[in-house]
Amino acid sequence: MPFSVYGLSNEVDINRDSSITLNYFYDDYDFTSTNVKLYYIASLTDDYNYSLSSIFSSLPLNINIDINEEELMILSNTINNYIEKFNVIESLSKKVENNRVIFSNLLPGLYFVKTDKINNSKYSFSFENALINVPSRDIDGTLNYDVIINSKVEEHTPSNPNTYDNIKGYLYIFVGSIIGIIL
Repeated sequence: MPFSVYGLSNEVDINRDSSITLNYFYDDYDFTSTNVKLYYIASLTDDYNYSLSSIFSSLPLNINIDINEEELMILSNTINNYIEKFNVIESLSKKVENNRVIFSNLLPGLYFVKTDKINNSKYSFSFENALINVPSRDIDGTLNYDVIINSKVEEHTPSNPNTYDNIKGYLYIFVGSIIGIIL
């Protein structure tokens, strides 16, 4: 789906309370207490264009054009790299409850969502960052001020070196080394 501010014209209420709901699903895993950060990238102006917030105003971004999926990924990566390089503080932060987080009382604009990675001895999950247009258009063309997103979750092999299997492996190597020294 292309990302665009065009075609919104006078049908958008730029002062309307809006919300973003993010759902987290992966088999039966409970994502409760996972930290989710929301960044306010740009406001929607009276002439229905985006205006970068002061924190992101130094970025050379042209967000008032139609862009395709590839360009959207580049834009999202650029914003993410900027956030990480300059340790940008999020506008809001919440914990997942019942596999969902809701950011409410938002103004229409452009938002960026980052979800903390989960890495423990049993599971390792990462989440795709999301650049979210509020309001967005539903499939039937209706403006939606309460945007609902199903977060993209990716499972990875746990990288915690202190798991039982890894400790057991280190013990075998250690004991084997001692036996090798004794012999």
